[in-house]
Amino acid sequence: MGLTLYSLQETIDAIGQVKLGKSESHIIQPEVKQKTQVVMSGVFSGSFGMRIEGTVYEQDSLGLGESFLGQCLKEFVQLINLGANIFMSTTFT
Repeated sequence: MGLTLYSLQETIDAIGQVKLGKSESHIIQPEVKQKTQVVMSGVFSGSFGMRIEGTVYEQDSLGLGESFLGQCLKEFVQLINLGANIFMSTTFT
């Protein structure tokens, strides 16, 4: 599970880096890591399930109705769904 959490954090950090317009560097900036840091706060029974939370509370600075971390997580889920849709359309057509 450690590798899964590490990979998840790295992906969310990278999304945050791009959203803040700091994608010219492959090194994630400390300010981005602070805004996108998550911790596992619970697990669910079944094959795999976990609840993650941010470590820093931040007001909605962009006027989008959710925190910066919330925006990054939303984009992460959209990427997962996009990948699943592409897989399904190429596998079953």
